[in-house]
Amino acid sequence: MCGVISRVAMAGVVAFFVLFAMGCEGDRGPAGPPGVPEVFIGAKVETAAIGDSPEDTTGNADVTIYNLDVIPEVSINGIAIPYEGSGIPLEFSTNTFPIRAGDQAILEVRYTEDGVARLATSAITMPDSFEITSPDPENFVLYVGENMTVTWSAASHTNGYYIWATVEYGYYGVFGDYNHFFQSYVSITADTWVDYSVNELFPSAAQIAQIDTMFPGRFSIDIWAISGPILEEQTGNFVGDGGGVFNGWTHGCSQYFDIVMPPAGVQVPFKVSRP
Repeated sequence: MCGVISRVAMAGVVAFFVLFAMGCEGDRGPAGPPGVPEVFIGAKVETAAIGDSPEDTTGNADVTIYNLDVIPEVSINGIAIPYEGSGIPLEFSTNTFPIRAGDQAILEVRYTEDGVARLATSAITMPDSFEITSPDPENFVLYVGENMTVTWSAASHTNGYYIWATVEYGYYGVFGDYNHFFQSYVSITADTWVDYSVNELFPSAAQIAQIDTMFPGRFSIDIWAISGPILEEQTGNFVGDGGGVFNGWTHGCSQYFDIVMPPAGVQVPFKVSRP
């Protein structure tokens, strides 16, 4: 797991998350009044998934606002983001936002507080396009009992990569029992590669030895490059009357590989070499 900042096995994808505190501490001192939380904004704009359509430039935009009791005007690149009307926190979103890899995105949140016009802004550049470099899906299958390494080209304007991988297969054991395995893995890394060990992907060696009939399975992986702050120790990227985090997500890689039993004479585990 070298190079991975964090990984958690889970049943689904975390589509959006906020990594920073959602308020500020009150005044210190025994007689000091409690502090008023700052308006906090968690925002994300995401390109269309690669493979949906080569001509598709329509992505998603999501903005969540905390510690604000009025509904503000929210826009990205001058395009209003609709209010979802879902209460507290305030949520704004659209799945028809025009955005491409390498574009600039400027978010503005305008509101009035105590009769004073307020404005919080943030600007990011979307990460550029990138792609998986190995393994080659045309010439690679993942054998049961094998480790897996995936590498990809570097994307400019990025602070890291968000990876969602899944593995699924079924088999009959030597006693006729059917077994189905599914697991998903979420990672955030600053590197351009990720490892999955045999212990993460497959049953124990003893269980593998009991496989009688294997149904072809699949290892799938999707990778997004992320601009803007993504680590807890990084500060937010808003200026003006509000704090928070604005991220750009570029979907650059989507690939799957077949999972099969190794042919006679092939020894596993072995691993794909990184360049």
